[in-house]
Amino acid sequence: DFLSRIAAALIRGEFYERGGDLFEKIRNLQRALDCYHKGHAFRKAVELAHVAFQNDVVNLEEAWGDYLVQQRQMDAAINHYIEAGCSSKAIEAAIGARQ
Repeated sequence: DFLSRIAAALIRGEFYERGGDLFEKIRNLQRALDCYHKGHAFRKAVELAHVAFQNDVVNLEEAWGDYLVQQRQMDAAINHYIEAGCSSKAIEAAIGARQ
């Protein structure tokens, strides 16, 4: 309960990745996943999803690709779109990377 309050305070302060780490430690995995996603800690989100939320992996990979496109990291986005099965987005990112 004490750790949950600390994690909630971290989230209020927009320290989402740290909040996610704490939620993961206390085995509140859904809250951890939500924090990682909201904090753009996609590597941790995908790793957790592979273990605990298999059905979320594809959506997280696509969201990671979308985030990378927003950050103008087209090359990095391509692989995440491929992992998500979003071939049209992967092609768009590849074209964007060449411009």
